[in-house]
Amino acid sequence: MATTIFVWGLAVVFYFSKIPEISDSDMQEQMDSMETLVKSGDKPLIKQYRLFLAVWAQFMYVGAEGSFLFSIS
Repeated sequence: MATTIFVWGLAVVFYFSKIPEISDSDMQEQMDSMETLVKSGDKPLIKQYRLFLAVWAQFMYVGAEGSFLFSIS
């Protein structure tokens, strides 16, 4: 019940708040600034070792968590 009241209250706040509009020129400016950032670190997928390490770490974490929960029950 408290969560429902909180969410409805938050919806009312967002409904009445003044949120600025984003123009096409703002979006183009953002895209131009992001292109320079992406191009500076752009590598082939095989050289993205951090991605592979992150996937491996997540796999090991879920496996360890699953084996721990399995050993408890």
